[in-house]
Amino acid sequence: MEESAREPLRRVVLLPGSDPLRAAELVEVLLRSGVEVRRATAAFTSATAHSYAAGASGGRAARRSFPAGAWIVDMAQPQKRMARAILEPSAQLDAEFVREQLARRARNSRRGERGETEGYQFYDVTAWALPYTFGVEAWWTEDAAAVSAEPVTLPAGDEPARELAGPAQVAPARARTAYLFANDRNSAAGLAMALLGRGYRVGVATRPIRAEGRSWPRGTFVLRTERNDPSIHDSIGALAGAFGVGVAAAQSAWTDSGAAGLSGEDVVPVRAPRILVAAGEGVSATEYGALWFLLERVLRVPFTPVRTAALGGMNNLDEYNVIIFPNGSPGRYESELGESGVRNFAAWIERGGAFIGWQGGARFAMRRGVDWTSSRLVGEDSGTSRSDSTRDTTVAADQQPAPPLVSPTAPDGSRPISVPGAIFRAALDQGHWLTWGYPDGELNVMVSGSSFFKPSREGSNPVVFTADSLHVSGFTWPGNTERLLRGSSWAVVERKGRGSVVLFAASPVYRLFWRSTYRLLTNAMLFGTGR
Repeated sequence: MEESAREPLRRVVLLPGSDPLRAAELVEVLLRSGVEVRRATAAFTSATAHSYAAGASGGRAARRSFPAGAWIVDMAQPQKRMARAILEPSAQLDAEFVREQLARRARNSRRGERGETEGYQFYDVTAWALPYTFGVEAWWTEDAAAVSAEPVTLPAGDEPARELAGPAQVAPARARTAYLFANDRNSAAGLAMALLGRGYRVGVATRPIRAEGRSWPRGTFVLRTERNDPSIHDSIGALAGAFGVGVAAAQSAWTDSGAAGLSGEDVVPVRAPRILVAAGEGVSATEYGALWFLLERVLRVPFTPVRTAALGGMNNLDEYNVIIFPNGSPGRYESELGESGVRNFAAWIERGGAFIGWQGGARFAMRRGVDWTSSRLVGEDSGTSRSDSTRDTTVAADQQPAPPLVSPTAPDGSRPISVPGAIFRAALDQGHWLTWGYPDGELNVMVSGSSFFKPSREGSNPVVFTADSLHVSGFTWPGNTERLLRGSSWAVVERKGRGSVVLFAASPVYRLFWRSTYRLLTNAMLFGTGR
């Protein structure tokens, strides 16, 4: 507690924003970790506030007012070190450790393609700041003046975050025309899937629309009353409350401006996802586990797991319209499917299926024997040897012992060095259905490993790295990571017949402590199918 008074970061403020439940889920994690959290009962002001949106530097301190209801985490508490570790914008790695990794890289860069290389010593990911991974607006302050706030305790029950978030504002009246709810929070997809699973007809706005005197963004879900069973009036309120989603009732299909309305062709049907997930040997157990928890426990949508060894012989693919290959062995996926299985899956996509894969599951789709995408890996088609074979006999003192010359087949710097889990700023194509519901043009995403995606030549690139400053938090390799990441894609979508192939460079549900990116996955499941 005494340390906190000597450090710049004195307080963290979390704002509920457009998704109070996601912010409450972050607070639940803090409370379960023994971190003290308070909730402001009145508005307050900080004279030295820094936005997390500015990255690790926080930008210049500025005066900022915060509303009642904001969550407050003061560093002057017994669990200060825990609180700082999981909340600070960027953890600083030990300087000596970093020097050793850079020295290993320098030595490895001099050795030939068949030479022995030294492994790096990173244990796990190097960026885990929860405000970024949960996608919650956050500020840290250099001051910690007294505020009117009450301590927060962890509620009893199975879903404490929902109680912390407070009740959802459901439909205030019986709708004559339609019920609407925006796709501006993670749980909106769960509500849409629950309604579809009960046989209700759900539509989605493909462009901004007007209803009940207000504008609704693209991606808004629409349930027209005349297209649904009358039981929708009784069901919508209970389901919306269970998922914590606010629903509005529209009494007229007419608009009060020239914008699109509820009755136009800009509202198209959403198809109920029937999901198959690859499982078992060759599939990352932790990746499957995070996906299982999301589908079954969070979204409450049924799915069918199928062992990779059984995928190639499936003759009932058309019972599903979504197939997910989580991170796993690309070669194992291809060998288990076999040539006939790859052809069957390709034909299934053409008939309207949505194939979704990430990391190894995405690289499977890029393999020469599969070729479901025009995207490839950055550096994949480059030679492994240097174009300049000049021997460099200079050896820095901190690189001893080191090879006295550079091998002619040493790396030429055209391939990414594996990133040990860092956070980067990506740009969104907000007109594409994969990003519907995200209010901003930027999103913080995880980058891990060395599989950077070249942009799709034939499809769409809804999530890409184009910002002047990409790095947000975590370790990066100087002169390599940002240089090769810039201009690459984090998410690729390609239409194949009536279906689509959706690929992610990293897991959108990474260990499920990444809550800000899984709406991309639910959008793929809801909007990527063609039947």
